[in-house]
Amino acid sequence: MSQGPPLTALRSAWGVTIPERTLGPFFANLSRLIGSGTSIPASLIASSKALDPELDSICASIEPRLRAGVALHEALVPYRLRFPELVIPVLEVGEVSGTLDTACDRLAKTFQAIDGYRVRYRDVAIEPIKVIAGVTLFKVVFSLGASPVEMLKIAATTAAELALVYILLRLAYRNLWRWPALHRLVDKIHLAIPHVGAIERNLATARWARSFATMWHAGVPISRALDVSSRSTLNAYYEQLLQKAVVLTRQGSSLTESLEHVELTPLHLLPLLKVGEDTARFGEALDRYVDVLEDEALVKAQQESMSAMLIGYLLAGLLAVMIAFGASMPWLTG
Repeated sequence: MSQGPPLTALRSAWGVTIPERTLGPFFANLSRLIGSGTSIPASLIASSKALDPELDSICASIEPRLRAGVALHEALVPYRLRFPELVIPVLEVGEVSGTLDTACDRLAKTFQAIDGYRVRYRDVAIEPIKVIAGVTLFKVVFSLGASPVEMLKIAATTAAELALVYILLRLAYRNLWRWPALHRLVDKIHLAIPHVGAIERNLATARWARSFATMWHAGVPISRALDVSSRSTLNAYYEQLLQKAVVLTRQGSSLTESLEHVELTPLHLLPLLKVGEDTARFGEALDRYVDVLEDEALVKAQQESMSAMLIGYLLAGLLAVMIAFGASMPWLTG
């Protein structure tokens, strides 16, 4: 458990919480054990074991408070930044209503669904590691006349330099994002980029909808559920727009009426929400819609990835032809 604090510091610096791939099985185990009659402290320790050093450390640190009678959601408050924001509200409602095992089961299914989608999306997304590998490969191609040792040195140096640049940019990104105005501006520009913006908009809406549906099912009040879930979009501009809907719901407007004023809400979502509210099956409708949004984003990401790969293959082929014919490219090799 000594790995917990260092891992926490590293993740905090990098801007990530405990990953969904860990939280999914953790809450699934917790739900099963609590449902079988095991005490909450014992269930917590058993569920976290061998899953994640940080999570194990957190569970061990709050166990004495749980045995002293403190509620689980209250004991987790000091560690709230290490979990996605929907965790504590859902646990709180589950404990108050006496359905903590059901609340944990909802969280487990939500995190398993999110992680499953990320695994599928990762295969087609243009990630930094793919960019670093591609640039390194091109650099090696330009040094085909060198010895194997020299080529290996060039590849290692290029990859290390690019990785260092990425790490520094990521850390700078974390610090700059503490300025809300700048954060919103950059995210607004991101959403406006052709093709990429459409993918990001679908993903932001899906992240919000999945978090909101989880809290809706758990019985969290609409305004609070909308407020918390707005921060799960991972887009500051989208979050700002959803906060306007939060104000309207607190003034008595229905969720559908409030979301009509959010310009980024997909138009075909509103009729679905209206029907769901009228038939009291809103949560089910939203769950199905999240799957549609994620599938649309995945298809668009696949199309963008294929386009990028095609361009890369064309450039690689062109460079190979130029090298084969002995073209002089000092501006590349220098």
